[in-house]
Amino acid sequence: MNRTALNLKANKKLHTMFWDAGITSCEIRLPGCLNTWLLNYCHRHPRRWYYDKPDELLWDKKEVLLGCTHCHKILDDKMSKEEREEIFLKIRGKELWT
Repeated sequence: MNRTALNLKANKKLHTMFWDAGITSCEIRLPGCLNTWLLNYCHRHPRRWYYDKPDELLWDKKEVLLGCTHCHKILDDKMSKEEREEIFLKIRGKELWT
């Protein structure tokens, strides 16, 4: 499966997973959070990290948070790997894949 198809599959699964869990707002909640506006999926690692791993990690609940664009950008661009992991540990706990 090519990356585009895999990402579409992951997005469908994530949408269902978050909706069924009742998660419909930003889980990260950093200062300036947009709450329920412009939500997207925030992965624990950069997308390229997942390319040689099992596909299921793209939609594993330990690997993804629902976040607004503002918080996602801070997570991706302004936080260190350690700070990012600290956020994930607080919200999702220890990752299953090491």
